[in-house]
Amino acid sequence: MKRILIVEDEQDIQELLRAGINVYTTVNVQHLESLNDVVASITGISVSERVPDNVFDSAYQVEVVDLEPADLLERLREGKIYRGPQAAQALDHFFSLKNLASLREIALRRTADQLESSPRFQGEVKPKAGEHILICLSGAPSNAKVIRTAARMAKAFHGAFTALFVETSDFASQSEQDRKRLRDHVHLAEELGARIATAYGDDPAVQIAEYARISGISKVVLGRSPRKRGFTSPKNLVDRLNELAPDLDLYIIPDQTARQSKRLRRLRQSQEKFSPKDLAKMLGILLLCTLGGALFSHWGFANSNVIMLYILGVLGIAMVTTGRSYSVAASVLSVLIFNFFFTHPYFTFMSDPSYIATFGVMFVVAFLGSSLTTRMKRQARLNAEKAYRTAILLETSQKLQKAEGSQAILALTAHQLNKLLDRDLVIYQREENGELSPTLFPVSPGTDLSEFLTESERGVAEWVFKNNKHAGATTNTLPSAKCLYMSIRGTGGALAVAAIVTKNREKPEAFEKNFMVAILDECGLALEKEMSKAYRASFLGRETEVLLEEPVEIGGARYMMGHTKEYVKAAVPEAGGKNCFVRGVLKEFLTDEIIYLAENPDLG
Repeated sequence: MKRILIVEDEQDIQELLRAGINVYTTVNVQHLESLNDVVASITGISVSERVPDNVFDSAYQVEVVDLEPADLLERLREGKIYRGPQAAQALDHFFSLKNLASLREIALRRTADQLESSPRFQGEVKPKAGEHILICLSGAPSNAKVIRTAARMAKAFHGAFTALFVETSDFASQSEQDRKRLRDHVHLAEELGARIATAYGDDPAVQIAEYARISGISKVVLGRSPRKRGFTSPKNLVDRLNELAPDLDLYIIPDQTARQSKRLRRLRQSQEKFSPKDLAKMLGILLLCTLGGALFSHWGFANSNVIMLYILGVLGIAMVTTGRSYSVAASVLSVLIFNFFFTHPYFTFMSDPSYIATFGVMFVVAFLGSSLTTRMKRQARLNAEKAYRTAILLETSQKLQKAEGSQAILALTAHQLNKLLDRDLVIYQREENGELSPTLFPVSPGTDLSEFLTESERGVAEWVFKNNKHAGATTNTLPSAKCLYMSIRGTGGALAVAAIVTKNREKPEAFEKNFMVAILDECGLALEKEMSKAYRASFLGRETEVLLEEPVEIGGARYMMGHTKEYVKAAVPEAGGKNCFVRGVLKEFLTDEIIYLAENPDLG
């Protein structure tokens, strides 16, 4: 008896495949993710319903349902595909003769590419060109096109695919819209098979060139707006990369939307939040400079000393305030105040024309000095954050090596994540009865986390544990959850699940997730090591037989080491030869992996 299941999306397909159920489905070529921008450039329509390429590429068999474009148009007119107004709208927009011919060609080419990666041909040697494709992640709308283009190139060259994000000191000032687009682009890159990497620095060209040199990058795909560079404009990213890494192949993807989006992005970034505290600091420092200038004038000091005092004040304002706007305002106000109080005629904004050059130099020096100070402050903060995250990773690795027992390992991991993220956590661990048991790890003791232990939230944790994938908030799988659920992975699957609370908090950045994954992977290795040790410990006191295989030295003493039939390592004092059996009782651990076997000839 045949059963037909309605499959709504690619996640349903993956669930069915993991359950051992074969899936037969149809898909139009315009719905493949990597071809979205190509289809949009041909038809002028961006298809919103898209399927990840890995679903298509993992198919055991693909058949092209081919029909001449003219015959397809005739079927549309006869109402055999769409009915009434929908058919007329399709004919007027998407389904033209030219579009259908282009889509047909794309479908045939994409099917031919799929044959190379089909599971039917697994095990066959495929040519490797050794290419490594790199793209740079950003929040620009055109970045999605760059990612898809690079993914197609990586597939065509049979090469590796890496997506690099260069975190600059201006990253913290980006708008939420840009951050959301960046998260979407990271997800798109991961979906298309890219490995995500992060670099830090205020010069993206230097970071890209250095990463390309270390990682063996052969091709870099970049996006660029059609705007022309002026004679006096600084060198753009492409020119800088050509200078720093002349051996790299650079591919530039133009996009007409880049100019407008870049302008809007700069406008949003310039909209800094007003802070009465910073305003008070700025006015207070300018007042102190004015009082100091009055004292300098009273003591007979030249006006050049007063100018230096105001420049020093502007630098101080740049150091104690957040945002560049206060430094710019201070540069302008310092010139106006100096003109009002310290130049003839006093207490007016009129002055001798000879002071015009002085005012100009004073403003330029103050502005440049404050800009450099602000940039250095942001860079220092970025370096401090990087050092803090790195220190936590190293500390986690060291402490996990010393932790004993699964509960201690999970508690330590939760504590480190609390420090890194400043967020409440819930960790689920599989009990002997098969159910997931939650353990709460709030940042502040006594915090009520009961709302994150509902049946729906437990259901997400169960799904993550079963499928060994991430889900919940900030993902495309069960996004309505109140937590981000991440599996703690071992070599054989999920060992536990970490739930990171995101309700009423800023969503974790995609690159914070890299640190989270690194910590959870360390936890998974420690748990697996602890489970392996517990498995070996279960044999203590048992009588068993060991096949001796090789000599080893432990604590200055020599032993013959071998394996039991359960492949547990055991050793006896060196007395016999290789490839012989000895019987005895497993007494104690000589090392974390090797157990001492007390021989007993009577057991034989």
